[in-house]
Amino acid sequence: MKKICSLLLALCLTLSLSSCGNDNSTQDTDTGRFCVECGNELSATDKFCGSCGSSINEENNAEDIDNTTTEQDTPIYTTQAQKATTTKQNAPVYTTETQKVTTTEQDTPIYTTQAQKATTTKQAYTTKKATTTTTKRTTAAHTHSYSDATCTEPAKCSCGKVNGKALGHSYNNGVCSRCNAQDPNYVKTYSIGETWIVDGQWEFTVNSVTTHKLCNPYTNSGYGYTNEQVVIINYTYKNIGYTGTYQNLFMSSAVFDVYDEDGEAANGYACTHLKLAKDCDVGTKCTAEEDYVLLNNSSKITLLVSRYTSDSKFVKARFELPVN
Repeated sequence: MKKICSLLLALCLTLSLSSCGNDNSTQDTDTGRFCVECGNELSATDKFCGSCGSSINEENNAEDIDNTTTEQDTPIYTTQAQKATTTKQNAPVYTTETQKVTTTEQDTPIYTTQAQKATTTKQAYTTKKATTTTTKRTTAAHTHSYSDATCTEPAKCSCGKVNGKALGHSYNNGVCSRCNAQDPNYVKTYSIGETWIVDGQWEFTVNSVTTHKLCNPYTNSGYGYTNEQVVIINYTYKNIGYTGTYQNLFMSSAVFDVYDEDGEAANGYACTHLKLAKDCDVGTKCTAEEDYVLLNNSSKITLLVSRYTSDSKFVKARFELPVN
């Protein structure tokens, strides 16, 4: 029994000595010291870096070392200027102040200087300065500057906005006092002895208006005239360029309208001794007469003369005529 116990004691001593030998043979060669300038690993006794030659300051070196180990094998940085960022996407790590470390799930850039802005968006920006503020561009307020209104156009700004309405024409004797436009509805008024001239066409003048008697018994009985006033209009026309398709210038009751003093339209009368109108070639003229029965006795009448020129332009003139 004593022999067995001795053997067991010897075996335990052997195992203990073997374990101690193994512990002493294994030495931790990791000193935990690195150069703060270049990151080179240092021995426990180094006073200068064997790589860059920098002097080793134990106090600073101890402060700058960051031994952070994570489940994601986070890298270790040896200077305060370095920023270690670990994300699920294993974002890249940059070791200079001008580099950006992107470590968010949206790959948002991270900037390492105060001058840079860190903006988190769904988009990755890689410019030195990134902002996510969208500045609403505003157009300077437009000040309207209106042109003067005219007879036909309202005041208008260069942008197209209008102000008010067109002034409209202000006609005086057929001519606008503002723009000199001709009044398309203007009919110039003439009197005895005044000549209506249509350039390149004709000249027309009323020489007189006189009272006449009911001289045609057939007309009198046919229309029942008994004591109505009859007037004879004596006029002269001259062809100064009119050329017609079927005849030359011919001015008769066909182009006349006569009204008595009360505005009633007069009826034509078949006097037996009138001067009849004739066809006039260019350069010739004719004096003729037309007579009318007035429904109301009048001291003056109105004669409207209207017809087309040889170039199909419609023209007319008004004559206010005293009756003698």
